[in-house]
Amino acid sequence: MRVILGVVFVISLTTGCKDKAEEPLAACQASEAKSDWADALQKCNLAATVDPSSKSGLAAGAKLDELRSKLAAKKKADDEEAAKAETARKVAQAVEDAKCPMWTTICTLGRFPDGSEQTTGIQRFDTRAKCESIGKEMGAIGKEMGGIPCDPCRCKP
Repeated sequence: MRVILGVVFVISLTTGCKDKAEEPLAACQASEAKSDWADALQKCNLAATVDPSSKSGLAAGAKLDELRSKLAAKKKADDEEAAKAETARKVAQAVEDAKCPMWTTICTLGRFPDGSEQTTGIQRFDTRAKCESIGKEMGAIGKEMGGIPCDPCRCKP
């Protein structure tokens, strides 16, 4: 009888000492292998929080700074890539805009109760920048009443 109780006691001790951070650490390592730094950081943080004093919890805690650095580097690279793409888009748009001989817009000076409106008529500009600047100027006039709205600038070949 004593032998059976001793075996049950030993089994209960070994099952009670399971490393709770082992599974989240394995998931963290799997995400890290896929270069999914955000997911890896989240799972390592979970592992370090669930069982901070276990072997796996300590290993996960040690990885946190490294993963934060990798995530920050990835964000910086993504931001730089987005900035390059935006610059390329603006350059391409400027090249396309330069092909247009005339830019036009119409600003609405007022609307009347009968549905009619008074406009500036078609305004013509050599460049898109000049055309858009008049829209900003007109929007600033009478700002307390919502400004004077202008149509988007359009190329008129």
